[in-house]
Amino acid sequence: MIAPKYMVIGQGSMGNRRVRCLLAAGISPEQIVVFDTRQDRLDESRSKYGVEVTDNYESYLTDPNLTAVFVSVPGFLHVRFCTAAAQAGKHWFCEVPLATSLEGLDTLKAATRTQSLVGAPGCQLLFHPLGQALKRWSEDADTGSILSGSYTFGAYLPEWHPYEDYRNFYAANAAMGGGNLDVIAQEITWIRWIIDHPIEAVTCRSSKTSDLELAKDTPDHHEIILEFTGGLMLSMHFDLVDRTHERLLRIVASKSTAKWSTLDSCVRVFDSAKSEWNQIEQPDQYNWERCYEAEVKQFLNCVTTGDPWPIPIEAAEEVVRVLLALSESNESQQTVRLTGVVV
Repeated sequence: MIAPKYMVIGQGSMGNRRVRCLLAAGISPEQIVVFDTRQDRLDESRSKYGVEVTDNYESYLTDPNLTAVFVSVPGFLHVRFCTAAAQAGKHWFCEVPLATSLEGLDTLKAATRTQSLVGAPGCQLLFHPLGQALKRWSEDADTGSILSGSYTFGAYLPEWHPYEDYRNFYAANAAMGGGNLDVIAQEITWIRWIIDHPIEAVTCRSSKTSDLELAKDTPDHHEIILEFTGGLMLSMHFDLVDRTHERLLRIVASKSTAKWSTLDSCVRVFDSAKSEWNQIEQPDQYNWERCYEAEVKQFLNCVTTGDPWPIPIEAAEEVVRVLLALSESNESQQTVRLTGVVV
């Protein structure tokens, strides 16, 4: 029996990570082929991991042994490569966000479904033990109904990839899916998974106040209010200037409150019946790489078993609509309903 093969499109930081995750899942280097338009990245991956490399991904899509494609390129290119994989009959995994516009999403969905493929919009926070603890907390009868929440994400962009000039990194360019849009999409994805209610409307204000050298029309911070069905609202702050690199979530329910700061190694849960705080601890020596490894293992499992991926394509599309609504809301200085987002 010939072993299945896997392609990773893009060999930036996330593409490299996906190769490492495949290797950690027991996939041999001979089963992995990577594509990038930069020869230096291909040379590095071949030398570092022993994988096959190509500068012509299309020729590999016809290989009957190619089982799945990982798309790890800037967000504005995601739909192009995912659709090519789906139309070739290959399962696909995509970094967040699934897209930066609605164009082409219907074609991608149709190609994925008509061939019963696994289409997997990614989000590693679903696989973090404390993210999963928050999900269990949200579903516990002792928690009650979720009523409100607040969220903050701050990280200094030049320190994201200290080995390269941040000005040349896609994250410094909103038009390429950066400018925190990819982070916003990721955080909304996993918090939406916990809250488990559709998002109805968005209010956003964006601005640039720092001296970061960002691409034209790329803000360095966003203030956002998400409105969910049932009246629940979530306030969110995102910036590219905070040196603490903190992710902080606070969710209020009718019987309990939960808080998670990534500067700590625990989720804190307030038990209103006992008027006391309890802690859910992160495993000792936990490494964030394990989130990504678990994510890739789950995708491989879904490909093998046919089990559903935890993020439906519709949920990822909802997040794309939120991203588009952010821009529209900021420009119009008004709240935007997702039903009105058509571009």
